[in-house]
Amino acid sequence: MRYRSESIGDRIGRRRALLPQLIRDARAAARGHHGGDQAAAYAVLAEAYQVAATTLTALGREDAAFTAMERAVEAAGRSDDPHLASIGASTLAWIFTRQGRLEDAERVALTHADRMDPGFHSRPVELSLWGTLLLRAATAVVRQGESKYDRVEELLRLSPGAAASIGTDRLDYATPFSPTNAGAIAAARTVPDIGSLPHPPPGGPGSMWTAPSRTSNSGRTTRPPEPC
Repeated sequence: MRYRSESIGDRIGRRRALLPQLIRDARAAARGHHGGDQAAAYAVLAEAYQVAATTLTALGREDAAFTAMERAVEAAGRSDDPHLASIGASTLAWIFTRQGRLEDAERVALTHADRMDPGFHSRPVELSLWGTLLLRAATAVVRQGESKYDRVEELLRLSPGAAASIGTDRLDYATPFSPTNAGAIAAARTVPDIGSLPHPPPGGPGSMWTAPSRTSNSGRTTRPPEPC
C-alpha cells in the first residue's frame, strides 16, 4: 500500500495541507445546513479537529492540540455519531501519553471503555473502539513501571478477546484494530522489556488518514450484552 512507503514528514505535511480547508468546509456546511445534514457536518468537523490534535502533538504544539481537542468535543456533541466521544478519548489518551501524563491517559481511556462496556453481540465498530481504548490504557499503564505490570496483563487479555469477536482487520475512524495488531501487542507481554509495547496513535503519524466522507450513523446498542 502506498502510504506505507511515505515518511512521517510526508504524512504530516499532507495533513497540514488538507486539514485547514477541510475544517473550513465542514464549519461552513454546519452553519449552512439543518437537521441530519448539519449533524453529519459536525461529525466531519469533529474528526478533522481530532486529526489536527494528533498532528499538532507530533509537531510538539501541545497547547494548540488541546485547543483542537476542545473544539472536537464541542463538534462531536452536535453530531449524529455516538462513537466520536470514544474516538476523542482515544486521541486524548494518546496525547497525554506523549506528554508523559500517564495516569491521565489511563483514566481517560478506561473511563470511556467502561462506558462502552460491549459484549459478543455488539457491532464490530463498537468492539474495535473498545479494544483500541484498552490498548491506549495499556500503553499508558506499562510506562508507569513494574508495579503496574499486573494491570497491563489484565488489559492485554481483554483486547484480543474483542479482536477475536470481530474476526477481521478493521480501520475505524483512521484507527486500525484487528486480531493481528491486538494479538501482537498482547504477545509482547512475554517479552522482558514490556515497556517496548508499540502504541500507534489514533490518526497519528503511524496510521493512514484521508479526508472522511460521512453518512448518518445514529445506531446504538439498546441494551449492553454481557461483557466479553
